[in-house]
Amino acid sequence: MNVKISRRALLTMACQVGLGALVAACGSALLPASPVSQQANISQTGTPQVTPTVTPKPTKTAVLKGEVVIAVSTGSYKGWRTVAEEYTRLHPEVQVSVELQRGSALQRDRYYREQIAAGSPKISLATINTLSDLFAQQAFINWYPYLERENPYSKLVWKTMFIPESLAFASADAERQYMLSTELLQVLFFYNRSLAQTLGLEAANPPATFTDLAVWARASRDAGFAGYDILAASDQLDWLTRIFADPWYSAPEYWELCACQRGDACYDMAKPAFPASDWRTNVHFDDPDQVDFNTERAWGAFDKEYFLGENDSSFEPLLGQLKSAFDAQFMPADWRSAARNIPYNFLTGRALMYPAGSYFIPAFYQAMEQLKSGKIGNLPQGRQTPTPDPSIMRAKSFELGLFPCPRQSSTGIEVQYQRTIEQPTGFWGIPRKIAAQNELEVDFVMFATTPEMVARRYMAELDAENAEGNITGLSTVMGVKLGEPWTELYAGLHTQGNMQKPHPLNMVFGGLPSTGNQRISLIADFLEGASDAPACRVALRELRQLNLDDERAIDSV
Repeated sequence: MNVKISRRALLTMACQVGLGALVAACGSALLPASPVSQQANISQTGTPQVTPTVTPKPTKTAVLKGEVVIAVSTGSYKGWRTVAEEYTRLHPEVQVSVELQRGSALQRDRYYREQIAAGSPKISLATINTLSDLFAQQAFINWYPYLERENPYSKLVWKTMFIPESLAFASADAERQYMLSTELLQVLFFYNRSLAQTLGLEAANPPATFTDLAVWARASRDAGFAGYDILAASDQLDWLTRIFADPWYSAPEYWELCACQRGDACYDMAKPAFPASDWRTNVHFDDPDQVDFNTERAWGAFDKEYFLGENDSSFEPLLGQLKSAFDAQFMPADWRSAARNIPYNFLTGRALMYPAGSYFIPAFYQAMEQLKSGKIGNLPQGRQTPTPDPSIMRAKSFELGLFPCPRQSSTGIEVQYQRTIEQPTGFWGIPRKIAAQNELEVDFVMFATTPEMVARRYMAELDAENAEGNITGLSTVMGVKLGEPWTELYAGLHTQGNMQKPHPLNMVFGGLPSTGNQRISLIADFLEGASDAPACRVALRELRQLNLDDERAIDSV
């Protein structure tokens, strides 16, 4: 059977590749951890700990037999063994093996493909977002009919347990879903609550607008600290600039220059009327299932200088606002350096804020444990341990705070939201086998995605003594209750909407990866005062023009 991959699914998979680099470098609402039913305590090292929750029990006492092999690429052995032990306690005739694929994506996919090609895959649960060519062959089970069932451990229809936005379908047919997203990766701001209090800032009320953000950064600078721990040589500055610019180019007037129109080959009559009447408040009004992006029209508008040209009325004002929030004076002294890839200034208390992805949370607590050793971060195998850094050894652990990307207060912006880089991740898939085996594997996943078991796995991942602990993002399962400090830490978070997609913004801050470093350098020069807004616009336009032929060639394939 031929299965057509949807635009939404292709976008999700493409963005996940980009987010992989982000991770390496650095529905409703995002679920705040609500008051816990279990007693939590914090050790003297600051390690989050929680007493065990009651293991969810199935409605029926069916006797399950067989083996489940967990072969995903995220999480740690400690986290997954927590789930495996509880599942086998309920089902003693089931063996659960944890064989995480922690190598490169290429090695991981080769391992998966070899098993599927052999016709008798051993693996039960895999990370499959880079195996979309196998969807058409139906190499993996379709989650859709299972999501319509009652979860025997929660007594709820399974799909109602997830943030609706996380259930992105993997084909044009809504009843075919081969990937199950279990975490939400989101770019946000982390801050040193202890330092904020020392500076006289309201640590319990972090910035809600970029104007407030600049106030915090300036207060930190004036006290001799860096406002942000940002490195221009990393991707941080690039995705912060794109996030900041998103609302400036989200208005229908820019979409009219880029959207597929009636008569275009890409025009889809089945799509809803565009734009939606609530476009000012609906973060999804220009998602790929609402409007198609016409590359030829977009480049035509670029040629007529509606993007980075004389007719672009947004670029120079947004650049001025960007500098107000991220002036180079708020950065650490080495911010133009490529010498480090770890936020030492933030982790050692010399910078107030650090913009990063939600994957940073377990890394922070691991780093706090490492401070006394004088070195932070895991070194590649075989490298000599460096001499401890006295400045790290003198650093003190501190209380972590976080807040979502703040809104903009400029009168020139009509949309009333601020999107960020936000993607469902996890992308679990189960290879097709005999029905009884697949039923067992789905039962295990239903158990693993109950709020109780998600909480227990997360607490194991977040244990600072778990050097392998890694959570890509926040759980897409609703109702997860964690112990302190997570209740307060996550209380202010909410979904913001994803700005990584075909969009008019890409005509301004887009381009092939080969030009990314040059674009970042031009923005950094502007923030340092080495160029003004008109000069930066001209330079970026020349750089963007270099991509014209290459992007049209890619688009025509």
